Amino acid sequence: MTRRMATLCACFVLGLAPGLYAQDAKSNGAPSKITAGTPEDKAFMAIKRAMTPEEKIEAALDFEKRFPQSSVLSSVYTTMLGIYLQKNDTAKLVEVGEKAVKLDPKNLTALLALSRGYALSEAPDVEKAKSFAEKAAAVLAEWRTRPPQPGYSETEWRDYLKQNDESVGPWVEYVKAL
Repeated sequence: MTRRMATLCACFVLGLAPGLYAQDAKSNGAPSKITAGTPEDKAFMAIKRAMTPEEKIEAALDFEKRFPQSSVLSSVYTTMLGIYLQKNDTAKLVEVGEKAVKLDPKNLTALLALSRGYALSEAPDVEKAKSFAEKAAAVLAEWRTRPPQPGYSETEWRDYLKQNDESVGPWVEYVKAL
């Protein structure tokens, strides 16, 4: 069982990682934008330029504090989720994931991260883990009925959906088995 869980976690991280930064558009297809050269843009770029995970988190927390109404805050949270996922910090993963989903209920990365966080925390909440996994599967099913999101060719969109299918499907099966 431990080996199976470790394998699933590794698959989850590897499957999720490529999509962490691909979700720069809001789930409704409307791109999130900030004006180049503004303080908001400079703070956002500071996150992208940060070299270490700790520097990225510090820059992201600064961005959150300075621009709490930003249209790209969900992307900032998604970046933080990737770092907390790599660090296996489930408490922070859940905290930031909840914020991301509150801003964007169809943030696939956040839904999967929350499911993982609730399933694998020290005090697991299996029902919440299942709920977020099912929501992620529903979002992916909805996306399959849409044309490619802005910035994706038909082929890139199909590949993106396939890649996410490979992460979501096994994870949903895992949490259902808990």
